[in-house]
Amino acid sequence: MQKLYALVTGLLLAAPATAWAQQPVLATFTAGAGADQVVVSVSQLTTGPNLTIPWSLAWGPDNFIWMTERYGRISRVDPATGQVLPLLTLPDITAYGEGGLMGLVLHPQFSTSPYVYIVYTFTEANVIQAKVVRYTYTAATTSLSNPTILLQGTPNAVWHNGSRLAILADGTLLNRYWDDSDSPRDESWREDVALARTMPDRDPHELWRDLRA
Repeated sequence: MQKLYALVTGLLLAAPATAWAQQPVLATFTAGAGADQVVVSVSQLTTGPNLTIPWSLAWGPDNFIWMTERYGRISRVDPATGQVLPLLTLPDITAYGEGGLMGLVLHPQFSTSPYVYIVYTFTEANVIQAKVVRYTYTAATTSLSNPTILLQGTPNAVWHNGSRLAILADGTLLNRYWDDSDSPRDESWREDVALARTMPDRDPHELWRDLRA
C-alpha cells in the first residue's frame, strides 16, 4: 500500500477539510504570522498498490486529487477511499534517469475551461527533449483528449529534471524548467524563453516565464 500526505489548508494542496474528514489527523502546526497565520493539519491517505513514483499532486474542483506518475500515467484519486482512477498513459514518454512525466496544473476556470496542463520528457531524433501539453478533460467520460502542444523542442539532460507548472492570478502559465546538467543554467534559460516566444497560435495568457530568473 502507498500513502499520500495532504496539508488540509489552501497552503499546499488546496483540499477542503471535509474531503479528509475520514482520515486521521497526524499532526497540526501553525504557519505564517499575523493576519496570514493559518493552522495546518496533516492527514494520511492510503491508496491502492502499484503507484510508480507519484510526482505532482493538484486538488481539483471535482474534489479529487489529480496526480502524475513519472512513467507517464495521469490519474484522479478519491480522497475518501484512496481509489486511484487512471485517466491516461502518455504514449511518447521517456522516463529515463530523472525524466518522465512531471508537473501538472488545472485551469483556474476548470468548469468552463476544463484544461489540464502537463510537462514531460520525450525522445526525438535520439535526443531527449521536453514539452508542455494541454489536454481537455471530459467529465462525462472521465477522459483526457485533444492534446495541444504548447512548447517543445527544448533539449534536456538525463539528470536534474524537475519541471513544475503553476498558473498566476492573471492566467499566466508558468513553467519552472529543469537545471540542465549538460548546459549552463543561464544559457538554457535564454534559449527556453526565446523558443517559447516563437510558438504560433498561442492563447494570450499562455505565456512562459522562468521562475529561476
